[in-house]
Amino acid sequence: MLIWRGKGILVLLIVAVAFAISILFVAFLKSQLAIGLTPRTQPLLGIAVAALIAAGLNFWFARYLDDPSKQRTLIDPKTNQAYVFKDGSSLMFIPVRYWTYILLAFALLNLVGLIAQLGQN
Repeated sequence: MLIWRGKGILVLLIVAVAFAISILFVAFLKSQLAIGLTPRTQPLLGIAVAALIAAGLNFWFARYLDDPSKQRTLIDPKTNQAYVFKDGSSLMFIPVRYWTYILLAFALLNLVGLIAQLGQN
């Protein structure tokens, strides 16, 4: 079950776009630069590149959502207390800005796996 709030569903779109870009990038590396990617290392490289691209795109998306000019401040006339309304977009109960760090960690894990596979060859 997928749960999102606000614009949080766009994180999945960002990941899908990043995977499409990484497929093209890894195919370019394999064909044009003649890098010897084995069937074991090619998916690890593709996932790592996709996660890095998705983390970068999500970083800019989260900055767009957290822009202070988009926040509204309302003042209660009785108590003169200020209330700030911010964007609360999230995916799977995790705010959009934290998905950048999750994607970076996923990319690093895949890079470690890639290095381990290259070390075995």
